[in-house]
Amino acid sequence: MSFVVVPIDKPADMNVIIGQAHFIKTVEDLHEALAGVSSHLRFGLAFCEASSARLVRRSGNDDELTGLAAANALAIGAGHAFVILLREGFPINVLNPVKAVPEVCTVFCATANQVDVLVAVTERGRGIIGVIDGLPPVGIEQESDVADRRSLLRAFGYKLLHHPCRPQAADAGIRAMSPRLTEPHAADAASSVRLHEYLRALEGQTVALNLRSE
Repeated sequence: MSFVVVPIDKPADMNVIIGQAHFIKTVEDLHEALAGVSSHLRFGLAFCEASSARLVRRSGNDDELTGLAAANALAIGAGHAFVILLREGFPINVLNPVKAVPEVCTVFCATANQVDVLVAVTERGRGIIGVIDGLPPVGIEQESDVADRRSLLRAFGYKLLHHPCRPQAADAGIRAMSPRLTEPHAADAASSVRLHEYLRALEGQTVALNLRSE
């Protein structure tokens, strides 16, 4: 047995998904899964047949991406491996549909990083052992890094602008933001309704507040 490292050939900002499946129907099923995500998604995919004709099967809605996916799959040369290249969309948009394809066995990576594929070679053939996805970490995040990460996700629209509160902390959170709501004579009926609606939006459930109105 020997090992080879196959670098994935792609532009630096292009996303790639590498996995393993089975059966020739993989190509059409993956195409349908990707096409169903968005009409704007551009993609190319290739699948290494492991028996019979042993061809690299390919499909896609972008000739450049399809050709590049086929070239990478051929370079990997591992039976039943598949390569998907994406434009105008991201792996987070397509991974669940891809994994739901019945022929798909596993996904090794989904990334825009540069990728090396580690391939084992025997007399029988080639198989993917794993991938090297990007660069190693240089340390552990600090509180400022946590804040930056959360801000970035909210800037992308993947997270709500406000963190959901725990029920026991909700009253204190509202009091801190609007002290006047908990002062005597300040919590009228309209304020109470708005407050409850706000809490339900934050927590997905009704939280009872003991608002005093004199």
